[in-house]
Amino acid sequence: MRTPLTLIKAPMDKLLKMTDKIPEAEKELTVMNRNTERLLRLASQLLNFRRIESGNYTIHLSPVNIAALTEITWESFRPAADQKQISYRFYKSSATIMLQADEDALIKILSNLLDNAIKYGRSQVCCEVHMKTDTGKEEVLITVKNDGRMISPNASARIFEPFFRSKENGNIPGAGIGLPFARSLALLHQGTLTYHEEDHMNVFTLTLPLAPGS
Repeated sequence: MRTPLTLIKAPMDKLLKMTDKIPEAEKELTVMNRNTERLLRLASQLLNFRRIESGNYTIHLSPVNIAALTEITWESFRPAADQKQISYRFYKSSATIMLQADEDALIKILSNLLDNAIKYGRSQVCCEVHMKTDTGKEEVLITVKNDGRMISPNASARIFEPFFRSKENGNIPGAGIGLPFARSLALLHQGTLTYHEEDHMNVFTLTLPLAPGS
């Protein structure tokens, strides 16, 4: 799946750089490029999810400043939020919150949560990063909220199942693999990824230990 998509994307990227010569094709090429990138991400998620299921996905722990990493990932989605005219707010309790984690896996989790928040949100998306201190454990809490259509109790119990699509958001394109993949990566870090409704907001909460296995 990835090879033909990559072979499509390479000449498409070249054509996008030539839109000054063919301006009437820019819009169509941009749409094609965006959907090709989406298919590449989906193919990667499917392959990696299968590796996790078969026990062949290994994470490599190293020191990561999760506050900075979350903010950098957050900023990369700002153009998408601006395009939808979504109020986009970020908060971190400290500039530096260090933990032992696989940075690439964390980016995948955060990207899934932020992409979904913007895709399903109506006018507000917010993200917060702070230490969790009420359990006696050293953990970091990352919440991603959106004001999209609330997920029903029946659907919320299943949204982390592979390929499940809720009726509330069935009209929005999606494959139902992003959240299960993100949750599996969280579990590999001995963390959790949960959903609940709060103040008419959909809230996804990622909880990670500062040092898995300690």
